[in-house]
This record gives sequence, C-alpha cells and structure tokens, in this order.
Amino acid sequence: MERAARASEEQGEGAAALEDPSPAETPMIVRLALLALLVCQPTGCFHLPSLAADDLRAAEPAFLPPPPGHPFAGVEIGMGTAELAALLGPPTSLERVPTIWTFVPFYLGSEERTTIWRYEAEGRVLLSDHPRTGELEVIQVEYDPRERGV
Repeated sequence: MERAARASEEQGEGAAALEDPSPAETPMIVRLALLALLVCQPTGCFHLPSLAADDLRAAEPAFLPPPPGHPFAGVEIGMGTAELAALLGPPTSLERVPTIWTFVPFYLGSEERTTIWRYEAEGRVLLSDHPRTGELEVIQVEYDPRERGV
C-alpha cells in the first residue's frame, strides 16, 4: 500500500513539474523573443521573396563554352598538366585555393586544394589532385575573355 501511495505522489510531482511555468518564471529573453515575433510578423519585418512563376527565371550559365577553334575548346576534363601546357602554353598566373575538404578534420583525401591556371583574355582552368595518383588534372574550364590573368 505504501508503495502505491508513493508512486502516486511521485506521479503527481512529475505532472506538476511538466506544467507550464508562471509568467514570473519565464526568462526575460524568451519574453522578448516572443514579443519580437508578435510585433514583426504583422508589420512585415520578415520579408519572404515571392515565388510567383513570373519571378522564376532560368539561370544563365556562369561561363559560356569556348567558341569552336579556340584553344580552350580542346581542353577536356581529366586532362593532365603536361597535356594542358602543350595545348595552351604556360599560364599567365597560378593560384592554389583551399576547398571545403581543407577544413574537415581527419580528411585523408587529396582534394584539399584547387589549382587555378589563369590565361589573360581567355579564361581559367581549374585543376585538382587526382585521388589515386596525386597528380593535377582538369576539373573545370571557364572561358572568359574578360579574364585579367592576375
């Protein structure tokens, strides 16, 4: 009998603990956040962009394909640096930039950096380390006649 009485008392205490706290017990930051939501919603503080069909436009490609006969037209994905240098010549400038994999702890792959070969008035060729050999290979070609080569 005593066990049953204790169990009902414990359930009663648990139920009381799950009840909503009184306004005096609610932290000030929670009250301010709720007030901000109530004030900003009707007044338009939260602006969501319209998703009407007229507003949706087809995204243009960031870079146009190189014209036929242009040296960049002969560059293929997976091409090595020796082939690339034979086709395009030496780059105007080189740049190595970190990728997202640089910041992943314990990442053991080889794609931590991307090498960018820039060609003035022609565009850029992005190269990455091959996962098995570690040699640079072409991963993207960006034809851009406005490239400054810097």
